[in-house]
Amino acid sequence: MGNETSGFAVLNLSSYTLHFGLSMGGTVYYENKVKHGEIFYRWPGAVYYTVYAQVAPEITDGRCAMEFFRTGTLGVTCVGAAAAAVILMPALPALAGPAASFVIAANGGAVAMGAGVVGAAGAAAFADYAVVKAALDVLASVPPADLSAEMKRCYGGGSGTWLVLRGGLQRVDGHVSHEKLRLEKVKPEYVLGNGKFTSSSSKKFYTTDEAKKHTDAGHSCSRASCKLLV
Repeated sequence: MGNETSGFAVLNLSSYTLHFGLSMGGTVYYENKVKHGEIFYRWPGAVYYTVYAQVAPEITDGRCAMEFFRTGTLGVTCVGAAAAAVILMPALPALAGPAASFVIAANGGAVAMGAGVVGAAGAAAFADYAVVKAALDVLASVPPADLSAEMKRCYGGGSGTWLVLRGGLQRVDGHVSHEKLRLEKVKPEYVLGNGKFTSSSSKKFYTTDEAKKHTDAGHSCSRASCKLLV
């Protein structure tokens, strides 16, 4: 694959729905709510950018403008111990299913289950509830810095910069743990073979006949060896 892969692409293999951005002294390009297995892509030209991803907050034009007038680091700015659970719960694919019936409330790390849920969710939900509670307990101690990742001096020219984002909550042999989010350089073939462009990113990538020869294969956790909660 040659210059048709110019630009910046990130495959989200973390356990979270994330917000991605390209920064050059401030965020210039961004896309929010990129789900697990989806690909973020932009091609601003043969220039260098810092590529970053964060769990929260969402990126906005107003926030981007503010970055040009202040000194600071990219990433999570509003996630604390108890707040982490509230912010992250909607981002966890693991909650799609019986566990979604539960009313989860974070208060100083405590977890509460809403009244009347047991009858609706049934016994099967208890297993998921145990996983959710374990996840909340882990999240309460995760440093905010572990909920964002960045890679500096990424080049968009030539064959571009193609990355995979890993980390987040995972369950191995029944044990729930958290890995710091991290970006790794990979070949374009890996990204295209294990993910699917978001609707917005697809329109950015498939702009030439040459690019259209490279189909995104879609995501399979089995193929990509994902270690999600469920």
